[in-house]
Amino acid sequence: MLLFREDLAVLTSPKLLARKPLAKPADVKSHHLIESMTRPQEWAAWLKHVGISDAFMAGGHRFDHLFVAIQAVKDGLGSVVAPQNVLQEAIASGDLASPFPRLNFPGESYYCHGAAGSIDPATQKFRDWLVQEARSQGSMTSAARRAGGQRSRRRSS
Repeated sequence: MLLFREDLAVLTSPKLLARKPLAKPADVKSHHLIESMTRPQEWAAWLKHVGISDAFMAGGHRFDHLFVAIQAVKDGLGSVVAPQNVLQEAIASGDLASPFPRLNFPGESYYCHGAAGSIDPATQKFRDWLVQEARSQGSMTSAARRAGGQRSRRRSS
């Protein structure tokens, strides 16, 4: 059963947006492009998705894990392509901003698979809870992303 699919978009810090606004997608070239070793092709995929072919990828930072890269972004070191639906809480709190929330593309999909045969009650309860949480987060992030995207654009103006 599909729990959710990542919704990949550019994320940055509001502090960096204040110093270096992103009015159009090509403006990301003014930011350091932060990557994680666990997701090395996200920037190339996003840039291709929005039709930017002349971006120079050197000069950013590459961290060993996405969550380390996210912390660097929160600290204002650059921007990253990451799942905005997974990081919606940080966007809603103002730790991160999604300057182009609709310029997104699907990332990884996450599934919940049950073992063949009968499932013990505790496992079934956990599975039911996991599915319910994923569904409630999915419906909340759609509305929050629309609101968050509007907030992000106002901040960067």
